Amino acid sequence: MCPGPKGGAPTVRCGACGCRLSRTARYCPRCGAEADRGPEAAMAERRDRELLEKYRRRMRGDWT
Repeated sequence: MCPGPKGGAPTVRCGACGCRLSRTARYCPRCGAEADRGPEAAMAERRDRELLEKYRRRMRGDWT
């Protein structure tokens, strides 16, 4: 049996084996399948990439 996240953390199910995963999990600890983290995680990753690129441009002196 796959242990779920500790506490009352929001969970999702692994699509491959049905194991409970935390919403921020990248891989299932039981079967190793990559977790589908949903649109919120995808938007957060895109925002982080954009902020990092903006930071790098500013460090190069490009203030546009």
